[in-house]
Amino acid sequence: MTGTTTLRLSDELKARIALVVRQSGKSTHAFMVEALELKTHLAQRRSAFVADALRARAAVVRDGFVLDADEVFDYLKARADGRPARKPTSRSDSSAIREPACIERTSGSGAARAGRSGTAGRIFAAGGRYGDGCRNA
Repeated sequence: MTGTTTLRLSDELKARIALVVRQSGKSTHAFMVEALELKTHLAQRRSAFVADALRARAAVVRDGFVLDADEVFDYLKARADGRPARKPTSRSDSSAIREPACIERTSGSGAARAGRSGTAGRIFAAGGRYGDGCRNA
């Protein structure tokens, strides 16, 4: 079932939308519906990504197995260059697991949103997932 929604837009945004709509050949309605669908899809993907990252981080905290990121990058670079390389070894090092710089809840959906200010250390979960922080949205 569809309903009517009223959007209050600034004159500046209305003008920008009108210009884009004229260039695209779409109706204003179709353009705004498409924009809302895209933004909703991206927000859902980000929410799923953050939830997965938080689950991976919890697994790292629980299990404590990590890989040193410098060793991982050196290994990958050597392999990409066609040189032989020794695989990084996982280690149990709870001191390497740091609390993310910021984790907050978004209003409305209650989905987790993660952010990161600076580098808190580069540690990868043994399963290949980033395990020590988050990135600003």
